[in-house]
Amino acid sequence: MKRTQTLDPNLAKYPHGLGLTNSDKKALIAFLRTLTDPAVKN
Repeated sequence: MKRTQTLDPNLAKYPHGLGLTNSDKKALIAFLRTLTDPAVKN
């Protein structure tokens, strides 16, 4: 993980990443996509 001025301090505690499995990563990406999916409206 690259440290920048905008990096959340909580993430900075994990310099080698969060240790997510491939399954975890896919689930997280799917969730994040729902937040910006134009097909899903309020």
